[in-house]
Amino acid sequence: MSCYFNVSGTDVWNPSNSVAELYVGQVHGIAGLFGGESGVGDIVDDECAITLGEFAGFTEELCRRYLGSNNPALRSLEKGAVLISVALLERAGGHGGQESVSTVWEQHRDELLCLLGSMPEG
Repeated sequence: MSCYFNVSGTDVWNPSNSVAELYVGQVHGIAGLFGGESGVGDIVDDECAITLGEFAGFTEELCRRYLGSNNPALRSLEKGAVLISVALLERAGGHGGQESVSTVWEQHRDELLCLLGSMPEG
């Protein structure tokens, strides 16, 4: 079984349900720490809608905090959510020059390209 993540009706990722639940739980938890929203909806009937504008803002803030942290444990915990969020943002139409997202792309380009190649779209 799998879950479809979509942006404006376009599927951008189709992971297994366990991967989907883990990612959604991570971003909701991180957004709660930020005191805001992630733009990633709840999983309903094996689908998860992403609101692009809100998600882009969340991803930029997530990347900014990740890059600005000198805490190895925090960076390790955030890295998976950071990379998947950046990959999804790219699939959804790109990061539009967001500074922190661009920096993450530069620092993790090979890993992100590999990740994108392993993330089924549907």
